[in-house]
Amino acid sequence: MNKALNWPTIKPEDGNGLRSYDLFLQSCYHTMHDVDGLKELDSSTNLRIIVSKLPFRLRDRWRANVCRMQDHNQHKATFKNLVDFIEGQSRAMLDPIFGDIHNSTESSKVAARPKSQKPFTKSSGRTSFATTVDQPPEMKKNESQYGHKLNTAVEKPCLFCERNHAFEECEKFKSKPNGEKIEFLKSNGMCFGCLSKGHVSKTCRNRMKCETCLLSHPTILHIHPGKGKDGIKDDRVITGNKPLSSAMVSVKDDDLMRVSQSKQCTLAIVPVKVKVSNSDKVINTHAFLDPGSSATFCTDSLKRKLNISGKNTTILLCTMGQEKNVHSSIVSGLEVSNMEGLLYHKLPETYTQTKLPVSKQHIPTQESINKWKYLREVKIPQLDADIELLIGTNAANLMEPWKVINSRGNGPYAVRTPLGWVINGLMQETTCQMQGSHSCTVVNRISVANLNDLLIKQYHQDFPELAAEEKSEMSVEDKQFMSMMESSKEHRNGHYYLPLPFKEDNVMMPNNYQQAQQRITSLKRKLENNEQYRVEYTAFLEGMIEKGHAEVVPSDELETQRGKVWYIPHHGVHHPKKGSLRVVFDCSASFQGTSLNSRLIQGPNLTSNLVGVLLRFRQEPIALMADVEGMFHQVRVMEEHVDFFRFLWWPNGDTGQPLKEHRMVVHLFGATSSPSCASFALRQTAEDFRDLFLPETVQTIKQDFYVDDCLKSVATEADAVTLCKELERACSMGGFRLHKWISNSRTVLMSIPQAARAKEVKDLDLESSDLPTERTLGIQWHIERDKTHFRIYDPLGFISPFVLTAKNILQDLCKQNYAWDRDLPDHYTQLWQEWMAGLSCIGELSVNRCLKPKTFGAITSAQLHHFSDASESGYGCVTYLRLTNSDLEVHTSFCSESEWTNSNIAIQTDDEDDDDVEVKKDVLITNLIVKEEQNPTHTFIHYHSNWNSLTRAVAWLLKLKDILLQLSQKRKEILTNMEMKDSNAEKQCLVEREMQTVKKRMNIQQITLEDVKRAENAIVRFAQTEAFPEEMNTLQKKNAHVSNQSHIRKLDPILQDGLLRTGGRLSRMAMPEGQKHPVVLPKYHHVSKLALKQIHAQLGHCGRNHMLAKLRQQYWIPAANSLARKIRSECVFCRRLHSNLGQQKMADLPKERITPDLPPFTFVGADFFGPIIVKRGRSEVKRYGVIFTCFTTRAVHLEIANSLDTDSCINAIRRFISRRGQVQQIRSDNGTNLTSADRELKNAIKEWNQSNKLQVVLQQKGITWIYNPPAASHFGGVWERLIKQVKQALLSLTKDQILDDESLHTFICEVEAIMNSRPLTMNSDSPNDLEPLTPNHLLLLKGQPILPPGLFQKSDMYSRRRWKQVQYLADIFWKRWVREYLPNLQERQKWLKQKRNYANGDIVLIADPTAPRGSWMLGRVVDTKKDSKGIVRSLTLKTKTSVIDRPITKVCLLLENDM
Repeated sequence: MNKALNWPTIKPEDGNGLRSYDLFLQSCYHTMHDVDGLKELDSSTNLRIIVSKLPFRLRDRWRANVCRMQDHNQHKATFKNLVDFIEGQSRAMLDPIFGDIHNSTESSKVAARPKSQKPFTKSSGRTSFATTVDQPPEMKKNESQYGHKLNTAVEKPCLFCERNHAFEECEKFKSKPNGEKIEFLKSNGMCFGCLSKGHVSKTCRNRMKCETCLLSHPTILHIHPGKGKDGIKDDRVITGNKPLSSAMVSVKDDDLMRVSQSKQCTLAIVPVKVKVSNSDKVINTHAFLDPGSSATFCTDSLKRKLNISGKNTTILLCTMGQEKNVHSSIVSGLEVSNMEGLLYHKLPETYTQTKLPVSKQHIPTQESINKWKYLREVKIPQLDADIELLIGTNAANLMEPWKVINSRGNGPYAVRTPLGWVINGLMQETTCQMQGSHSCTVVNRISVANLNDLLIKQYHQDFPELAAEEKSEMSVEDKQFMSMMESSKEHRNGHYYLPLPFKEDNVMMPNNYQQAQQRITSLKRKLENNEQYRVEYTAFLEGMIEKGHAEVVPSDELETQRGKVWYIPHHGVHHPKKGSLRVVFDCSASFQGTSLNSRLIQGPNLTSNLVGVLLRFRQEPIALMADVEGMFHQVRVMEEHVDFFRFLWWPNGDTGQPLKEHRMVVHLFGATSSPSCASFALRQTAEDFRDLFLPETVQTIKQDFYVDDCLKSVATEADAVTLCKELERACSMGGFRLHKWISNSRTVLMSIPQAARAKEVKDLDLESSDLPTERTLGIQWHIERDKTHFRIYDPLGFISPFVLTAKNILQDLCKQNYAWDRDLPDHYTQLWQEWMAGLSCIGELSVNRCLKPKTFGAITSAQLHHFSDASESGYGCVTYLRLTNSDLEVHTSFCSESEWTNSNIAIQTDDEDDDDVEVKKDVLITNLIVKEEQNPTHTFIHYHSNWNSLTRAVAWLLKLKDILLQLSQKRKEILTNMEMKDSNAEKQCLVEREMQTVKKRMNIQQITLEDVKRAENAIVRFAQTEAFPEEMNTLQKKNAHVSNQSHIRKLDPILQDGLLRTGGRLSRMAMPEGQKHPVVLPKYHHVSKLALKQIHAQLGHCGRNHMLAKLRQQYWIPAANSLARKIRSECVFCRRLHSNLGQQKMADLPKERITPDLPPFTFVGADFFGPIIVKRGRSEVKRYGVIFTCFTTRAVHLEIANSLDTDSCINAIRRFISRRGQVQQIRSDNGTNLTSADRELKNAIKEWNQSNKLQVVLQQKGITWIYNPPAASHFGGVWERLIKQVKQALLSLTKDQILDDESLHTFICEVEAIMNSRPLTMNSDSPNDLEPLTPNHLLLLKGQPILPPGLFQKSDMYSRRRWKQVQYLADIFWKRWVREYLPNLQERQKWLKQKRNYANGDIVLIADPTAPRGSWMLGRVVDTKKDSKGIVRSLTLKTKTSVIDRPITKVCLLLENDM
């Protein structure tokens, strides 16, 4: 509403702006209509604000409308009335003919120029496709256009020749030179304006209008162009008697391209050579470079000369004030060059037209150019040809000005373009200074839009989900894979080096050497027992080592970083077809719950679609096949990852020698990431070297490879030979070698080296022998006959009807829960045997590989026809390709077929009868994409997540069905009435013509409310058919009742209008029928969820009771309370307002807190607290406390820091270590001072180690510093509680007094002593029990930071050796610590249940206690940090501005990644 009230004021005659405001207000109105009680925009105040945004003229009209409304209807204006008014005004303002009254006004001004306007000094002529405002050059001589009669001063007889005619009509005076005319008027004292005596022209009030130029002077004084003041011919200009005009588009409907002509104005026309990219035929013609056209055009005659065909289409030709549908053809592949023909430029898709809006008279000639001295260097080749090409701004590179010669005076200017010199401007000067001449104003603007594109845009507007459907998005892991490959790829030594795409940045693998050793020992026994197996196995591995795919691990690299090595077991597999052995590396072998494949990202599917590859393989007559040799092994592994590919093997396969460690340096066949890595490298090869090869070569690598198999078809043998050579060179740039070439053309095979051919044709006599049969991608290709044969695996679905029988048998057995080892019933056994008998006949089925006949000629039209059918046992779709050549011959090819088994597949409608169901293959349905073993209607409904979009989509489908049924019946009627004597071709043309007429007459309107209700009934009926099939079948019988086993029997269901409704007990209640008998919906059906979601949104995300009350006015869902609770819990809007912060089961204590026998303060937690105010002289300064707490003994060490900077923090840590001894680990919050201290300490320790100054004395190893996630205070509860106690002790000791530095240090020591004397265990009331355990029991007896090993006895208590006495007391502390203190840590105080782990891709709300909840930021989880048990404790989140870390207790889950 704020946007509507703050809309900018619309300018007068701004039709587009008014239309935008109208569309927005309509959306506001629909929102008000859907949300009950929303009437804010109907208030007078808001209406007045909205009206103020309109131009003054519309505000005045609205005021009049409101008055009429109040007088006639007696009610105030509403927001709906205002929206309708604005909609009508916007339609009127955007009317293509009468909408632009502003330009019409300007046109009238040209026709009636005011008297004060100065005369024109030159004429203008410009051209375009668009609208021309042009005054006719001639006027009727017998009329005065402005009501002026002849002046009395020119009455008879003539003052010049004294004959019986008026002076103005004197032909003798007209023939005199202009100079003599002026002298005669002066000598007789006549006015130059009205030819009367007694005054001069300066004071003349009755000036006459010239009938030639319409200016204020008598006609007999008009100076014609081409004559000077004295009437002498001017040699500088070209004479001509034709009136001034320009190239312009007629606004008549019958001729969009009608042109008027002018010799005085030249256009940007240049002679060019035009040809087709794959042809040598060149046509010389002229091209018009039109910067006002958004498309490129050519004439139909040029299309015929080039002997090319185009794709028929209809375009929307938009000119100024006019839009018209024009039939055209789209021609591709045109190239144009200058007359030298050295460099050809590709043209974009070109539309054809009968005529272009320009004529040959606009072509500049060299003779006219030579008359302008400054244009002497401009040479334009003279060509006797028409203008058959118009180049628009979509080929702007051809209009690029390389050199410009500016105009001089009124002369033209010249521009040198890539196609040659072009001349713009007037080639003839005009000298009509006094009288002037009429003008020709032309506006250049043409826009072309394809109606198919406009239709698709309309569909996307009605169904916005379709736009997302056509785009295949990558998952988060796929994007991570692509980012890793793009940033890390390297091209070295003719190969691509790619990393292993690990899911984690710093992957750590367990040492599985023992597992690999066990597997190789088992392999050793097999090798020793089978000599043939050993020979093949050894040859395979040794061959990989010789080719450089594997290597022995160097001795200096055997010991590597821990966790960076993985040993892969391997075994041999025999290929059943080839009979050869392949060694497979088992990357899925698991050790300690992990495997290499589980740590790798699989990557996106970069392989081309199999069906697409096979269909393109059938496209052209010449077919090619090749294979990439060892595709995976041509992609190298980055050096830092090769140790993850280690394996064990004997030198030269000699099992008697010790095992040696080897490693693969290439990507493995068996690693889950290898297919994506290999496909990425192949595609990257095409992308990196695309400038070196033809575009078709690059496109072939990207589209026609299925993993390592290349299948391609081309039009000619010459193209095939060229493509083979190009592909070999292009693939070799990335290290890929193509071999096993085979083709159905012997010429192509002869051009391929024998070593690179397939094994079947290497030794074949290509001149006499038949070509063999080759197996590729699941089909058998009989190369000699160029036909394909099939087996059970059939990607294109040619034998789907046969396979459907076996699927039905399997489906029935699964429904009846038959186990795999049970005997089949006789009925199914017989069906299976009959199916097996027909299996042998499948091999006899063959289909032509090429979709078009060899001698079919040029194709002028190609159409895909999809037919779908459905029954209770299955459904399917079949596609045919219909081709038409230039002789109007038609050829139909069978493209593909798909069949599935399922039931309940069709949405039945109220008005559907048996006759409609029989009209099946007349229904054309495109874009039917469903997965196998899925119901298409079920998939369609589950695709939608919004009730409104689902009902609209179904409404459109039902409307489309009705239209197609009408067209089918009309086609049958036309065929029935057709005479039998007509030939098939003539009959088909007549039928198509009649059908086009029928389609034009059909009035297809937008969906109505009745269509939406019909769609809702169809959707509900489908849901009920899926959930309550038995109940609906039972209730179709008279006086029938549902069974006692039905869970809706208590609703006493009834069947009305094909819908299942509740019978209930309220039939006599005076309430609407829909509320007495609401429609029954199943609880867990997707339709029920969508309906309840819609109600939840309509009611403003209210509670369950309100939702259920609204629901039961139309629908009844059993146990709807739980469904409403689920809908509300999954609602993102509600989660954002009411969801709780994340929680997880309390983690186990870290080992640092429960490890005894280590010195105090070995594992420490640190934090700052304060500030504390102290006196220093007369001023007061701040001091801060630093607390160090021992994780094990819970002892406390306190230090004072003068500030919060890094230096002060480092000094406090150094004092602490000096007094308490070496520290191994420090945990702290993520404060900036602490992180900086960690960084500087690490740098200092590194310098100490390098200088060896302290290494001998201290033998220090540095400190491990661990940070808690930001804002995760509960991670440091072990010191946060102690800080609270320290503050209490300080307050009790100082009693709000301000201390100086010395007193503060003293008090800090006192507080430290108090904290270390606090009991860690319960204090017993018994006098015989020991005193409670405190940290001081160990601290005050600590002698050395490192304790000597050994066991100590009670007698050591009285030993003369003091150190033994101290050690015994320390042992007593640790025993009591384990027995008395440690058990108290066993119980969890809160967070007792384990909940769902956050996962990558989850959408969360980031809590900020300083801001209101409505302003909390959104974030996406990009990484999770888990503890040792795999429970997520903190998250890495990506916001719109940065990447941050947060604990799970500071985020609210909004949307799971799997929703």
